[in-house]
Amino acid sequence: MSTRGWYELYVVDDARREVSRAMQWYKWGDATPENALYERDLLASTFAELNNRPPVHLVDDLLRDNVGEAFAVLPPAFPLGCYCFFLLRAAEERASAPFRSADWIRLPKEQRPDYRLGFAVGKATVLQGYEIPRTGNATIDGAHFAIEVGRLVRRWVDHSADMTFLRWLQYLTQVTTEIDMGSIAGDFEAPRFDVSYHYNLFVRVPALDARTQHVTDVTIDLRTPAGADLLDDIDAQLAEATRDDDRAYLERERARITRLADAARPHLTTLDALRETHTLVPSPFWARQIPRLQYLGP
Repeated sequence: MSTRGWYELYVVDDARREVSRAMQWYKWGDATPENALYERDLLASTFAELNNRPPVHLVDDLLRDNVGEAFAVLPPAFPLGCYCFFLLRAAEERASAPFRSADWIRLPKEQRPDYRLGFAVGKATVLQGYEIPRTGNATIDGAHFAIEVGRLVRRWVDHSADMTFLRWLQYLTQVTTEIDMGSIAGDFEAPRFDVSYHYNLFVRVPALDARTQHVTDVTIDLRTPAGADLLDDIDAQLAEATRDDDRAYLERERARITRLADAARPHLTTLDALRETHTLVPSPFWARQIPRLQYLGP
């Protein structure tokens, strides 16, 4: 069975001494601790290529242009969280492209879904005069293409009747509506079952700024679905294990997680540790407590 995980991305605002949830998603397949650490590394290295100043204003403009006054109900850090999600989805789409192309290889070019989407966006950039310059980095350019898709051809107003707001954002990162494996936005809470791990990603900023954002660090916390530390959970299972084969398996798992944690130590933190110096800001958006959210999806 594929490994599945739940991700929550928080923004740590040092100016306001606040921590707020900016994005969340479910990952179907390959949601191992090793891959979660790789995703942290990917975000950090991609930010470095952007001089640690991701162009969050592109997402800010995308959202304002599509949802209008309802933008006010989104968490202040949402554009940065959404930009991070677009980066991770772009990397996934790039990795799966050869397999997807194999399914469409027998189709005439004009019937290939990827060609049709690219053609539609290219035509719209000319007609509407909106285009994001390419950087030469496939992950960054893939994320920016998703933004172009949302600005030009897959407008929220045209899809709000058949998908939720978060699922619309997911759709912007895909060639078709079909969802295969990978990171999937759309849920407001973690599934009760079928989740092996819970990961918290933390993007640290000197001060939250929707136009000229500066990022100083990206860290991660590796947890069980119940929120326990992975090593603590394995130790608890070891203490209760009575069969030799169970103990042998748990010992191997403990050694694996320990190696991962030791290698990633500079990039690990916990929500509890951050709450010692920062205030965790609750969000009515994620709690679905805002009636106006009816505007943001059925």
